[in-house]
Amino acid sequence: MTFDNLLTELIQEIVYQLDTGRDIKSLRLTNKRVNDAVEPVLWTIKAIMIDSLEIAVEMLRDLPKHRLATRARRLVIRNFPVPPPLSLTMKLDEDDDPLADDRTLVKKLLPKLLSSLVGLQSVEWKLKRSDPDWAWTVVMESLSSLPALARLSLKGDLSWPRPPAMHIRLFPCGSLARLEMNLVVQGPLAVILRFLQDCLSAIIQNNPRLEAILIRLMYLYYGGPGSGTPDVFDLHSIFEKIPSSKPLRLQTFLMDLPPGSVRITPKVVEQLKSLRCLEYSEAYRPFNDAASTLLWTALRTQQIHVRELTIEKWPCQALVDYLESFSGLETLSISTSSGPSTDYSDNLARGFWKNVIPMHKDTLKHITIRSEYTGSWGVGEEHFQTLRSCENLISLTVNLNYSPQAEEKDDIVDNLLTSLVESCERFRLLSVDWTAEAPSGFQDRFLDAAQQQDRARQRLYEHVQSLRLEGLTRNPHRGLVIQVFMSEQAKPLQFRIRRNALDGDTYWTFHKVDD
Repeated sequence: MTFDNLLTELIQEIVYQLDTGRDIKSLRLTNKRVNDAVEPVLWTIKAIMIDSLEIAVEMLRDLPKHRLATRARRLVIRNFPVPPPLSLTMKLDEDDDPLADDRTLVKKLLPKLLSSLVGLQSVEWKLKRSDPDWAWTVVMESLSSLPALARLSLKGDLSWPRPPAMHIRLFPCGSLARLEMNLVVQGPLAVILRFLQDCLSAIIQNNPRLEAILIRLMYLYYGGPGSGTPDVFDLHSIFEKIPSSKPLRLQTFLMDLPPGSVRITPKVVEQLKSLRCLEYSEAYRPFNDAASTLLWTALRTQQIHVRELTIEKWPCQALVDYLESFSGLETLSISTSSGPSTDYSDNLARGFWKNVIPMHKDTLKHITIRSEYTGSWGVGEEHFQTLRSCENLISLTVNLNYSPQAEEKDDIVDNLLTSLVESCERFRLLSVDWTAEAPSGFQDRFLDAAQQQDRARQRLYEHVQSLRLEGLTRNPHRGLVIQVFMSEQAKPLQFRIRRNALDGDTYWTFHKVDD
């Protein structure tokens, strides 16, 4: 069934249920009204998908002439419609290559196809190493002409011998509201990162209505001409050309960048005055937190109060000071997974639990505190009262502090869950894991810690299976789920609550949700 037929059948089905006149004029008017209401929803949800050469060739021939070209709102390129070059062992002359005509057709007609989708609002492009050299220039140049494009997402691998020359003015229509780059960079890194920086700068300069920028760059280094050092991506330079009189009004900003990239300057801070959601993950070395400190200090002094905050790698004192300076956080996620606990880290954690959580207890809905090793960031029973004070809490993800004694205690999860259910009416997700004992530097010691954690996780899994909540002063949320992290599982195992009754008494157990 085609989209057009589906749309017609939907309209007819709805019209049959309407109380309308029987004359042609009334029916046409009703059909138009229903069509006007249904069509935007349909094309906002449904995406045009390019994921094979055959589909691309057919689409390239027919779509630009079809009225669908002006209706489509979303485009997803999952597999660029040109197969990788034939291997040397199978290399053929072009006359013998059965795909040569299709390759030529794709390269010739792709700009026409993309430029014809004048109603596009969202594009997601999954870049791959097998993409042809001309793909970036052709696709970006074509997309840059679309007048309604509001969301652009580039994900995957960039693997160029050398980036193409950037001779086009990227996205001059000024319609972009959301820009996402989640890329693994391979090649002459200094050259490629500089190229991406120039691309971002051009896009941002031409789109003053941007509300969300998400930049996540990971690189695989190798030498060669132009490789140089990877530390050439400069956040300041991306915003440098934006007039101070017309700064961006960013609501969401994600930074996961190479070390040394985050240069916090007044120009950068100008763009963050309206920030609500921040995710920060610069991979700096332990205690070398100069860039991070500048960021948190700037946010604190400028009174930029976010509502959602995600921190990866290494918290620092300036972060704790910033979080103590205001209230109103709704989502807070902190990871300390880069190394064992230290006195510095433990002191930060104690200040965090004592001062930060109480500052935001009235608004916090989602809390994630992940700690790889035992220490003050790991959760123990001394933290339960603090968590109970967050009456609007919906989800909690934590690592329970490991010790041989804690491993043998079956009631720690029971006590934590009971505390949350009785104090937080909307609570419905608890994700738990154990920390590991910090390795002392010897491999056998490290293996002992890993084996202890595996054994503790297995006991936690068994405990949740046998968990029974009873005698509660408040009924749990009927959608309550417990997630348990297991070493051999990519995703945590889920257990959903089930209400039981026996002899007039009500109690709750948890059953495993099958994938």
